[in-house]
Amino acid sequence: PLGAWHDAMNRQESTLSRRVLWALALAPAAFWVWSVWLARANEDLFFALTREDGLIESAQVVVFLASALVAASIAWAFRVRQRPGWAIGYGVAALGLLWVAGEEISWGQRLLGFETVEPLRQVNTQGEMTLHNIPSVIAVLVRLLWVALASAIALSGILWRLSRERQRRWAIRWWMPHPILIPAWLCIFSYDGLRRWY
Repeated sequence: PLGAWHDAMNRQESTLSRRVLWALALAPAAFWVWSVWLARANEDLFFALTREDGLIESAQVVVFLASALVAASIAWAFRVRQRPGWAIGYGVAALGLLWVAGEEISWGQRLLGFETVEPLRQVNTQGEMTLHNIPSVIAVLVRLLWVALASAIALSGILWRLSRERQRRWAIRWWMPHPILIPAWLCIFSYDGLRRWY
């Protein structure tokens, strides 16, 4: 059944318009260019959109939560099909995405109004109940992110060029993101440099 599903997905993917694929690939880069332009052209609007709990951060949280639900549903489908390795992998991904969404909204701290414990307030750059705003944690996360992105860019570009048979045999659809995401990953790579420049 999984092989048949794979073949159906391949057929569906091949019917997608090249324009749609290009739009999906270039949308993150277009958003990146627009953001850089807006930061220079209309600083007030840029900060209004990117402030804590603003439109862009809220949209990020929605995307992370939706992604967590998708990963959890895939984990459940693999569990039902008695594929425990894949089920655990996608279950861990769902929990990771849920954690990132929680961190983005400071675990509801600003919504619910609870106070940050004092030891965390002293080391957190925003004085909140988050790990990703602790400088030592940020340094580790940035290094991990760079290694992960560089690996994903290289592997995605290589593995998705393999024959369809080899792609199916290696099940790359389940563990390697599609190269359509490479422009988005390159935008993430630029973040630190752009922030320093700005």
